[in-house]
Amino acid sequence: MQVRWLQDKVQSKLHDRMQKKWVARTRAWVSGAPQGDVGAADRCMVCGKQLRRHRTVAGEGRVCSPECALAWAETLES
Repeated sequence: MQVRWLQDKVQSKLHDRMQKKWVARTRAWVSGAPQGDVGAADRCMVCGKQLRRHRTVAGEGRVCSPECALAWAETLES
């Protein structure tokens, strides 16, 4: 009886520890911030407004609104 109780206690501690790691990884993934990324915040290339982080797109070439996209497209045409 005591051996089984000890086994259950050890197993529950391991489960709790693994669950905490899983929760931390999931929260990092949901936030959209890459785990090692501490770079500067992205900004709109037309007006300079700060943009929210995105999991796959970062850096140059982002705009904040359709109006900024039209203004950027007009600069390409001329």
